[in-house]
Amino acid sequence: MHMVSLFFRHGHYRFVKAKKEIILSAGAIDTPKILMLSGIGPMDHLNSLDLKCLLDLPVGQNLQDHTMTLFGPILVDTPESLLFSRALNLRSVFDFATMRSGPVATTTQGAIGFVSSSVRKDDNWPDIQITHVSLGIISGLTEFYEHLFNVKSEIYKKYIQDENENVRSEVDANILGISLQRPKGRGYVKLASRDPFVPPLIQPNYLSHPDDVRALVEGIKTVIDLYENTTVYRRINARLYNKPFPGCEDTLFKSDSYYECFVRHITTTIYHPVGTAAMGKNINDKHSVVDSKLRVLNTSGLRVIDASIMPVIPNGNTNIPSIMIGEVGSDFIINHWKNQFEVSNLPTHLMYPEHDIVSTQNLILAE
Repeated sequence: MHMVSLFFRHGHYRFVKAKKEIILSAGAIDTPKILMLSGIGPMDHLNSLDLKCLLDLPVGQNLQDHTMTLFGPILVDTPESLLFSRALNLRSVFDFATMRSGPVATTTQGAIGFVSSSVRKDDNWPDIQITHVSLGIISGLTEFYEHLFNVKSEIYKKYIQDENENVRSEVDANILGISLQRPKGRGYVKLASRDPFVPPLIQPNYLSHPDDVRALVEGIKTVIDLYENTTVYRRINARLYNKPFPGCEDTLFKSDSYYECFVRHITTTIYHPVGTAAMGKNINDKHSVVDSKLRVLNTSGLRVIDASIMPVIPNGNTNIPSIMIGEVGSDFIINHWKNQFEVSNLPTHLMYPEHDIVSTQNLILAE
């Protein structure tokens, strides 16, 4: 029998006994936090917080995420982008209410494409995702960026000010999201405290690898070539907003150095963290935390079923892979317990008889 202690929001401890398994599905940030608080993680780190290390595993390491450079705006001379002053009227509201159509129904994401940078062209597996957003320079754009991407509104306001320091608005334009889908940089999650209510320390190490910066710069140059050197976009006079981003004024505009500066100033997460309880090839894989059945190595009755088990981040969005992990993980559990005693009364989840098995007593879950 396995015991897990939970701390509920109303302030009372509850002890729940699990006769079969404990399933940990707290995501790539809180799953490693819970495991480390329970004594499963890097020994040196746990010892530094006076936590007893039951299993020395690379929990919290291998953090990967998709980042996106908010590139643009690309100005255009035709009324093709979404401007609220133009889109919000009685007709557009009527179209949305009766047919779910019209400008009010749009997400503004007109297209998504994948390209390979020179960093990854050898294996023909795209590493850059380009998201076309037909959103003009609108009132509230800077506040939207701050709310969604934590880009400080005063910085972007300075960027889109005109020569009289008035913030431009209601200008037709496109915004491009240049996403790094196969980052080489790796981060980590660590405990900040023994207290389960203290948030963990997250060091994503974005842009720490020079190839990651180079790939994003190449993605930007691909977009510039598309907008400024193709017939269809020349017809609408598409051109990059002709003002250096704040902090990049000392670099040559539209040079590689300028684009690198731009990338380092306005690249943000798109909230796809994975990899902090990675699935490995076998029990001797020093980078692994779980096996191919999502069982935590050298434990009895403990599985991790969430995005933290991905050893390498996919080059597409992580929503569908996470759903797949949940579906396959549930099949593992059902099939395991359905067949548990068909041949032997020995529980098959004691899968490493040659190693010490750690029980999952006192797994700490905090809400």
